[in-house]
Amino acid sequence: MRVHFHCNQACDFCFVSTHLPPPPEASVRDAIARAAALGDVVLSGGEPTLNPRLVEYVALARSLRARSVELQSNAIRFASEPALAHALREAGLDRAMISLHGSHAALSDAITAAPGTFEKTLRGVDALVAAGVAVRLNHVACGANATDFPAFVRFVAA
Repeated sequence: MRVHFHCNQACDFCFVSTHLPPPPEASVRDAIARAAALGDVVLSGGEPTLNPRLVEYVALARSLRARSVELQSNAIRFASEPALAHALREAGLDRAMISLHGSHAALSDAITAAPGTFEKTLRGVDALVAAGVAVRLNHVACGANATDFPAFVRFVAA
């Protein structure tokens, strides 16, 4: 479920209406309860780490006995706030799916239209791993990175 619509990147391929205001808290809590009853809770956005209630939402999902709790993020905020990664893990976050769309800063930053965020995403991934959160990467193939895929796989493997 989307807990926030705004984002700190501006990927051309993104379909989220990032101009929308955050969803009402009651709606998010209700959606978390419904998802937890089914088993898995996935929190996304826009960029969900921009929602100040994110730790509360993870804790709510865990208190409702969700089988797993996942965050879909670009991890940028964790680069400057590694304590947030720890707080989310302590609240019950199991794993994070982190968006990374290129093997190097120039390409990734161009795709996300957010200069400097490639390095922040990498530091954010490190913060999540250090906090004990399992991380997987989300790589959207697009025209700009179509020839970069072999280099991306080598970069991630390294």
